[in-house]
Amino acid sequence: MAHLKNQDNTSGTTHDWSSVSQTDNQESDHAGTSSSKSQENIIINDDSTTDDVMEENNMTWIKIANKIRRYKGVINIKNLSGENIRQKLSAVNRAVSDMDHFMRTKLSYYGREQYVMAEFSTKTALKEAYTRQLEENNEHKLNSIMNKGDEDVKNRTLIVRDLPLDMNKETLTKILEKHTKTKVTSITSRVTGPWITANVIFDEQQAIKNIERRWSIAYLKDLCRIAPASFTKEDYEQRNLYTLKLTNLPFGITAYDLRDLLEQTQAKTCFIPRTRDRYTRARYAYVSFENEKIRSDVAHRDN
Repeated sequence: MAHLKNQDNTSGTTHDWSSVSQTDNQESDHAGTSSSKSQENIIINDDSTTDDVMEENNMTWIKIANKIRRYKGVINIKNLSGENIRQKLSAVNRAVSDMDHFMRTKLSYYGREQYVMAEFSTKTALKEAYTRQLEENNEHKLNSIMNKGDEDVKNRTLIVRDLPLDMNKETLTKILEKHTKTKVTSITSRVTGPWITANVIFDEQQAIKNIERRWSIAYLKDLCRIAPASFTKEDYEQRNLYTLKLTNLPFGITAYDLRDLLEQTQAKTCFIPRTRDRYTRARYAYVSFENEKIRSDVAHRDN
């Protein structure tokens, strides 16, 4: 463990840099079929006879359509709360299972992404499901299954994490438009523990390119982690790979107060957890770096 004196306005307090355990990383990162014929015949006996053998003429044949239409809506599991897939499925099921013509929910894959899919037997029911709020404090709803046009939207979307619960969309819009020099078209958000996660859509893909070197942005006193919507689980894990835990922080300190220290150490992100009961900031932070060399140099320096 190495000691690094903070150079900002914290009265010469000495902070401790330490390696991050697997548990720490988890805290700082808070993701039978059967074949049938295309046409079947169902036999209905219209005769009340008790004979064991019936003539074919006494039977009525009904033809079943060769295709049964289902209407499906989906939501990315990233946009649902819950510790596991079962809880995410249950959340969607609770929200729409009381509807007429609801069939089932299940987990589906599109590309490398996982989605909860809800199936209905009528288009009208699906349209109603699109308007249902799935979870409290979560603006994300069921949408149509992704098509080619959705890939363009994905490439214009930025995920912003660690926003405070009193986040103001207008303020966030101005901050992001300043950084990207691109217009924000919409923001949807959901509560994740003591934070808000926002999906921000820009009117041009260039916005993501303009900010791709950044891992975080300053929102008032907090430093909020950002990533393109195209990021995979592996991409997030890579960004958490070179992380140190900064301890012995003064009470009430914010990422803004640590800005000089973060700049000196070439830090990419700084996440300070909050307590669930009083919503106060912890006296430690997780600081991530771009590579092992920078992380190692910071861990062993002693100013």
